Amino acid sequence: MHYRKLGRKTLIAAAAATVTLTGAATGVAASTGPGTGAPARHGNLLRSGLIGRPVAADLDVAIRGVPPGGVPWALDRGTARVSATGRVRVEVDGLVITGTGTALDGTTGPVLKVVAALTCDGTAPTIVTTAAVPLSAGGDARIDQQVALPPTCLAPIVLVRANSSTGPWIAATGF
Repeated sequence: MHYRKLGRKTLIAAAAATVTLTGAATGVAASTGPGTGAPARHGNLLRSGLIGRPVAADLDVAIRGVPPGGVPWALDRGTARVSATGRVRVEVDGLVITGTGTALDGTTGPVLKVVAALTCDGTAPTIVTTAAVPLSAGGDARIDQQVALPPTCLAPIVLVRANSSTGPWIAATGF
């Protein structure tokens, strides 16, 4: 009698597992990208804090071919998030030239705008950027934009670039 009850519980568990697996298989098939046959992307590709361009000479390096700004930058707070669908959200508070308390400096020129550049490693580094957004004199900016992700994005890094998509990086993830 005990054996028969255990058999029913096992049968019920097996049936539930079959329903779950069938549903999961249906979910994968239904989540393909439109017309691509590739699985749709879900979740975050990257979620990280940011740091300003450091003072240390050993960190004064190009990142995937993007040169650093000419002067060090400090950052009170910064975050970067890239969704697997290509939504880029970057928030910086107090991103200023070290020691000046402002994003403006008469000797190196003003930084009035910033862009977020997502760099992906691979056979050749890929860089996709957002449009430029204003950077306040106090170093505050918000970016919330959609970008076209490359098919594969290994070891993603977000760079905050000064003024345009060709500007130097002044803050970055990955440290």
